[in-house]
Amino acid sequence: MRISVFIIACLFSAAARADWPLTFVRVTCIPEARYFYFEYKPVSGPAALTDAQFDDRKLAARMRAWQRHGYFDPRKLDRNCSLPESTYSLRTSQEDARESGECGGAPSIKLNLLRNGSPVLQDVVLGDACLGGASVASVEITDGLDGWGSRKMTLCVTPAPGETPHCKYLSEDYKQITQAVPITSEAIERYAKER
Repeated sequence: MRISVFIIACLFSAAARADWPLTFVRVTCIPEARYFYFEYKPVSGPAALTDAQFDDRKLAARMRAWQRHGYFDPRKLDRNCSLPESTYSLRTSQEDARESGECGGAPSIKLNLLRNGSPVLQDVVLGDACLGGASVASVEITDGLDGWGSRKMTLCVTPAPGETPHCKYLSEDYKQITQAVPITSEAIERYAKER
């Protein structure tokens, strides 16, 4: 029922448009390669759901199909990626779409990322920052062995809605990650201005 309310709200908020976005968090976790990646991924709603839009059973099945391929609903995501040296916990939340309220049919996604229980990204916006400002577009992490490579993170930031993301590379070789975390909204705004 919650999914159909979300879809209906998106349809009403996008009534003037022929197309509307269905937002996902795309997640890739490959422990054998010590690799973790996630990104904000909007997909055409009508294309993603086709004949399932108005049938709760078909809609739930369609959303499960997207999830099997790494595309997760951002409204209440709690996903772990266990790499040999670290366990990353990705958590997102998003209000249900509605006609009134913050950004109506497309409220911002709140993101938190923990490494072994300690914050890496703390209360930042993932994807479109509907009220303006910088946001996280994607994060790529390679978690190297001690003495053999090192932990590296590429954080891609969108300076403002509709702008092209640019990326900041952080390496543990120079203690850049240790010195940067927890990365907050203020840090994301600073990174957005560093282009």
